[in-house]
Amino acid sequence: MNSYGQDARRLQVIAGGATFLQAAWSPDGRRLAYLKNYSLSLERAIESCDLDGGQIHSVWSDRRIKNFTWTPRGSIIATLTEVSPDPRAGPARSDLWEIGVRTGQASGKPARLTNFAGFTPLSLSITADGKKLAMIRSYDQSDVYVGTLEAHGTRMQEPRRLTLDERIDWPGGWTHDSRSVLFYSDRQGAFDIFRQQLDDRMAQTLSLGPEEKRQPQLSPDGAWILYLSWPATAAGTPPQAGRLVRMPGTGGPAQVVFEVSGYPGSAREARELGTHVLTTNGYPDFRCPGSREGLCILAEGGATQVSFTSFDPIRGKQASVGHADVAGPSVWDLAPDGSKLAMAELNRADRIRILTLPGGSAQVLNVSGFRQISSIGWSADGSGLFVTGTAPEGGTVLRQISSAGESRLLYKTDAWLERPLVSPDGRMVAFGLATSTNNVWTVENFEPN
Repeated sequence: MNSYGQDARRLQVIAGGATFLQAAWSPDGRRLAYLKNYSLSLERAIESCDLDGGQIHSVWSDRRIKNFTWTPRGSIIATLTEVSPDPRAGPARSDLWEIGVRTGQASGKPARLTNFAGFTPLSLSITADGKKLAMIRSYDQSDVYVGTLEAHGTRMQEPRRLTLDERIDWPGGWTHDSRSVLFYSDRQGAFDIFRQQLDDRMAQTLSLGPEEKRQPQLSPDGAWILYLSWPATAAGTPPQAGRLVRMPGTGGPAQVVFEVSGYPGSAREARELGTHVLTTNGYPDFRCPGSREGLCILAEGGATQVSFTSFDPIRGKQASVGHADVAGPSVWDLAPDGSKLAMAELNRADRIRILTLPGGSAQVLNVSGFRQISSIGWSADGSGLFVTGTAPEGGTVLRQISSAGESRLLYKTDAWLERPLVSPDGRMVAFGLATSTNNVWTVENFEPN
């Protein structure tokens, strides 16, 4: 179209199952380049055409291409994202690559220009003289936050950030003295287990190794730290089975308790759960009660039904204690005394089910204040719930829900809230907060060949 938005004409048509992601002018304004995405084959390609939509040339075909810009010097600079075959290398890395272009066709082979780490360069834009490149520096991270509760858990002071790195940190559980939080993090490469006291800035490493380790929690008697573990696999290939592992509460060699089937999905890459977020939701998962006499519960399944099995850290699986039919993704938590569990479906933000164990009746607790529920945690005395989710007016919230369904807002933010964990003494709540940071950066004296 012209500069007044008139005389629009169609240049290209793309077949079903594919989309145009971006278009860019050539330096002389005589051609257009565009990025095509084929959703079924997962292929991406940059092509160019003249201003009548003809003389189509393939410039660059690579499924790793995220976005691109056509430079004044006649080359195309693109962001390529690739997953390392080494599971300990961290999340997918992104770099700028260049390919020469003449008369709308590639000249030469793509060459890497940068060695970035920890972020993805997006929305590339270059000045007319080719000396400055602007981009959005985008990366995801999550951290453990802790808030002090007041008025029997109906109010919370402004929470403070406990983990201070720029990697993925998710809370798993508290120590029994309410002084430390157990969490897992990929700050060393793979997901490992850590413990951090509330008044410390540094965490203590409890377990290292190439396996993906998640959800660290104390056993009911406090003698063991339990967690789920999945073996390292080739990039892009999720593991099919994992293990529930125990290690001494003071640290030491790990021992397998039993095998588990399935994989809950990546806790490192954003997933679609109504919105594109970092999340730890999924099955298999487990919880341990605070009562020394109680048994831990393993949850398996997910899509249409979740089954619950009791287990002991030493003797392993004990018996089936119930199941729940679900319609899509769901979240749950075990009461401190192990006598019941709370469960919610992400697609049913108006209710929470309370299931008595073993295999007892189910009570429906009607709730309000959510567009979607993302996670649930019991209060220390089992009299209420702490629930996170998206609010009808936007943003995400942490609410305290009484046994009668009364809802009180504790905290609201634009970030993603998940996994509220109330300390055993009932004075604090820890939770995960995931953010996506997007800042505009410029690269000075950028003059690719």
